[in-house]
Amino acid sequence: MLRGLDIPLLAVFALMFLDFGELATLLHNLLNPFLTSPLITMLVAVTLSQAISNVPATIILSSAPRKLWRYIAIGVNLGGTGFILGSLANLILLRLTRVGLRDYHRYTATHSHTS
Repeated sequence: MLRGLDIPLLAVFALMFLDFGELATLLHNLLNPFLTSPLITMLVAVTLSQAISNVPATIILSSAPRKLWRYIAIGVNLGGTGFILGSLANLILLRLTRVGLRDYHRYTATHSHTS
């Protein structure tokens, strides 16, 4: 069982949940002025999710005003559906199935309107 472990993938998970409080605080301080309305908050969440994946984006945006949580949730979920980095689940899928980036994006580009 230990031979079958994907150590780099486990390391990504571990690093994501380690206390990167200083970086999260810095990013939150940079983004906080933009978290003023539901629409802008959702767009920030989508954009951040596309840049660094939806799980770290959620962690960074979690200190936003409580009233905006729904828009963060919508944004990080929408952000996880575009570019491959948008969702860690997509990266795991590619890693486990050994599907190439080109094939992944070709499929999602042609089938995203049907789901």
